[in-house]
Amino acid sequence: MTAGIYFLAAVISTALATRAWLLDREAPGRRDFMWLGWTLAVSYLLFALSFLPQARGLEFLVSITACVVAPHGFATLDAVFPPQRTWRNLGRRLTAFGYLVGIGSFGTRMIFAGTPIARLAHWTATGWIFVAVLLVLWRIWTARRHASSEVERSRIGWLYGLTWAAMLLTFAEWLSRLIGPMPDRSSLEFFERGLVLNGLLPPISSLLAVAVMYVVYHSMLTQRMVALRQLLVRVMAVCTLAAVLVLSYAVFLRGMTLVRFPLHSSFLVFLLSAVFLSVADALRRPLETWLSHTLNPGAQQLGATVSELKETLPLASTPEELAQLVATQLLSSGRFAAVSVYLYSGRAGACIPKATAPTDAGVLQRVALAPFDQFFHGGPRWCSVQRGETRWSCPDDATANLVASMHADVLMRLYARGELLGWVTLRDISVSDGFDVSELQLVAGVCDLSAASLANMSNIVRQQEQRRLAMLGTVSAGLAHEIRNPLAGLKGAAQVLQGEELPDHVDQMLRVIVTETDRLNDVVTQFLDYARPMKLRRKPVDLGHLLHHVVQLTQAQGLPEDLQLDLTTEPELPPTAGDAGRISQVVLNLIQNAQQAVGPYGHILVSARTAHHAVLGDVVQIEVRDDGPGISQEALEQAFTPFFTTRPSGTGLGLPISRRIAEAHGGRLVGTNLPTGGACFVLSLPVERLPALVA
Repeated sequence: MTAGIYFLAAVISTALATRAWLLDREAPGRRDFMWLGWTLAVSYLLFALSFLPQARGLEFLVSITACVVAPHGFATLDAVFPPQRTWRNLGRRLTAFGYLVGIGSFGTRMIFAGTPIARLAHWTATGWIFVAVLLVLWRIWTARRHASSEVERSRIGWLYGLTWAAMLLTFAEWLSRLIGPMPDRSSLEFFERGLVLNGLLPPISSLLAVAVMYVVYHSMLTQRMVALRQLLVRVMAVCTLAAVLVLSYAVFLRGMTLVRFPLHSSFLVFLLSAVFLSVADALRRPLETWLSHTLNPGAQQLGATVSELKETLPLASTPEELAQLVATQLLSSGRFAAVSVYLYSGRAGACIPKATAPTDAGVLQRVALAPFDQFFHGGPRWCSVQRGETRWSCPDDATANLVASMHADVLMRLYARGELLGWVTLRDISVSDGFDVSELQLVAGVCDLSAASLANMSNIVRQQEQRRLAMLGTVSAGLAHEIRNPLAGLKGAAQVLQGEELPDHVDQMLRVIVTETDRLNDVVTQFLDYARPMKLRRKPVDLGHLLHHVVQLTQAQGLPEDLQLDLTTEPELPPTAGDAGRISQVVLNLIQNAQQAVGPYGHILVSARTAHHAVLGDVVQIEVRDDGPGISQEALEQAFTPFFTTRPSGTGLGLPISRRIAEAHGGRLVGTNLPTGGACFVLSLPVERLPALVA
């Protein structure tokens, strides 16, 4: 059993050291850490094998590896915590000297076995081992003293305390073997041999040595200690429950001879174990809660905040209210320095911040979905810029820089029904050393619930819009009939009077009547188009040919001499399924809007290319750019609102109708200002045939 503990410690040490090296072979200190783990593992393996009969000579080999474990640890510390003085190569020198001492001790003990010279070599190697460990402790102490922050001092303090504990217990175990009786190995049973030869104390030092290895491993990969605090909570809970079980055995089996009554005693052990296991899970949770509250109060407060937030989230009625609730509640936990909630806006074609707490936290006003959509679609629930988050880290440096530019350490997805709706950004507090995975999982649960609520809100709004449009269509059909009849009469009367000989000013007024009657009729037609359910006649559409036709039609209608209209397309645009007439209507409306923006002088460029949309997938993007004055931010936000217009003669229905046509094709229509000046409207149509989104 004792040998098994040493074997387990050897396996864990080797695994930690090898994995750290394989993750980044060029990182400083990884090779030294690998040698540290391997030499420690070989020392434990050789010592465990020395328990076997006739294997006493293996103890001599232990001296070689044991003499270089601490020097390799010193060299590793030099890489993890760079030295402040000129003794930068001290770790290498100590390692070389350790090998000389180990090999010299092994050779001397083999040659002069059983003589005072061999014992002197053994004591020399043992003394060097403890001196090397003291040097390591001194190295950790100097690193802690020169730490730049309280967080780093706390982190190094963990390593310092664990190393001291491991050294003291190793010394105590060695002393117990030295002063204890050493019976003949051949007279011992297999299981007794390891217990007796290990000494009076159990091999706790090997477990502490593994803990030291884990702390160094964690420091090299993550520079954080929060996971160790959580690990300590779980270990202490398990150890407490194990102590209760052992105490129960001691109380109930006191005075009972197991060998004399094997069946009764075995049944009692079985019954006691069954009772304990039935209540262990119920005891473990409150015990971990209490230990977490004592050792990691920040995580405990966050858990209470998350529980309260999950109860209040269903009460939010709008996305803005939900975003504000999430941001303020998470900030109130005291675990975050800043929290922001970004939601996707189809009108803006990007994610925009809907809530930020505190309000003076720096945020980006517009962020595209593209860098994160593919990453989150693969399964990760958050995107972290913290070191060591292998599975959840940013896919590339550009994405990491984008997260950092949002003043965030972690970006948590809002994902529902296969669609990215936005994200929540979290900034760590200055006195913390990073987020624990358990903390992020708590927030991820809130984000999942928030995303489901946002999806439900979107469905409700869409259903309300459909009912409103259905009612509007019914009313508008009757209203249009009542308006068009008088308009037809007015126009007919005016046209009849135009045939008579009338004064010039009267004839001019009649032309105004006819023109305004036509304009009112166009308004009624557009109103009916907006109010009626969108019906498409889907057929394969050659978008390249369609755009050439629309541009030629616009040029044939006549353009100012100094207004240039150009078209550029990819050689072979993929086909799409749609209503060619409706798509032409959208492109023609965008060209007319651009023409009115630039006036008689300017340049309009219509282009088409294939691209990958963050939500739609593979699309054909049709862009209409102009070099006009651009659109004000207020007008851009209201551009797709029905009846909103900046032109005296406009109806405010052209862009809303165009967007409905785009959405009916399963696409998107967004507008933005160009950095170089002018405006750009982008119509994205999926290349694959998608079901129409009937409004």
